[in-house]
Amino acid sequence: MQLKGIFSNIEGVIFNMDGVLADSEPIFIKAKNMILRDENESCDLDYHINIMGTTYYYTCSKMKDDFNLKYDVNYYMDK
Repeated sequence: MQLKGIFSNIEGVIFNMDGVLADSEPIFIKAKNMILRDENESCDLDYHINIMGTTYYYTCSKMKDDFNLKYDVNYYMDK
């Protein structure tokens, strides 16, 4: 596949799914807190730890159920 434009110099991509190369959990915790804050809700660190390592869909779905959030799961995933 020939890439053009800003991607033309890329020779490879490292996909870091398990967080070994970069710890993405602090970013996800911040994102979850932002979603909850927008809905006038909050949670403690234990809540985050219990859903750590799951899919983002599962996380948003669980938060929607646990906190009775008003929008559908896809709305929160897009945020």
